Amino acid sequence: MASRQLAGIGRSICRSPLSASPRIRSWWTAGDVLRAKPEPDLFLKCQQRLGLSPDECYVVGDAVWDVLGARRAHMLSVGLLSGGSGWTN
Repeated sequence: MASRQLAGIGRSICRSPLSASPRIRSWWTAGDVLRAKPEPDLFLKCQQRLGLSPDECYVVGDAVWDVLGARRAHMLSVGLLSGGSGWTN
């Protein structure tokens, strides 16, 4: 999992519902890479640390930056309209 919102939360003491999920093995934040989205660094770090190839990964994002980063990482992306951007974006 890659998220900017988790950046201020200590990984070992995260009290998010996500930390209780057995499907989420680990997560990384923008603080773990030099360049933020739309650069692909965060997605590539996740892919490498999980030992997967880009074609085995997909990105679900709620911003155009997520889709651009996934495209630059050569990963499938799914855009989720959740109210984070206007229709013009």
